[in-house]
Amino acid sequence: MNWIDLVCLGIIILSALSGLTRGFTREFIGLFGWVVAASLANRWYPDLAPKITPYISNETIADIASFATIFILCCIVINTLANVIVGQNSTRFSILGRLDRLLGAACGAVKGFATLAIIYIFGGIVFPSAQWPEILQESQMVPYVYQGAVYINGLLPSSMQRDIIVPQIKTPRTSYPTNTNTDPNMITDPNEPLPATGQHNPDEGVSPDY
Repeated sequence: MNWIDLVCLGIIILSALSGLTRGFTREFIGLFGWVVAASLANRWYPDLAPKITPYISNETIADIASFATIFILCCIVINTLANVIVGQNSTRFSILGRLDRLLGAACGAVKGFATLAIIYIFGGIVFPSAQWPEILQESQMVPYVYQGAVYINGLLPSSMQRDIIVPQIKTPRTSYPTNTNTDPNMITDPNEPLPATGQHNPDEGVSPDY
């Protein structure tokens, strides 16, 4: 486990703690808001992309920037409305108590993992896997994030789906003990018979005592 794995776990844990504080209702509305924001961003980003193209020469990056801008703005609006709705009904939602917080933590963990998967999707578009640093290729969390990215990509409309780059995973090197003995007298031939140990062999006959 390297520092990339620690960062991924940290994002998931922090998101789970945020869900524990906010509760299930707010976290569920937040996840639903992500879906709505993604749908609206998919519908409107083609109209915004031509206005960004003069400032960003790369068409793919311009599309990503347009989509991300609309997505973030929609999430802000939806989360603001969610906080108003939940705030007005706080006494009703507080009845769930501890269960609401535990479900919120689980929902927050899912939200954190989804964040990593989305970062993986956009990161694979900008940087091919051949350009990934070695520490990222040795990460134990990347294969799981890749599976999440494939799942999320399958939920998107066909116009938004991207080719998810398969990570080039390198297993960490395992060090094996080596023979450091340099004394030639201690090096034995594998065909040489083993020396006698002084133990009795049951297959040999027993000589009588006189």
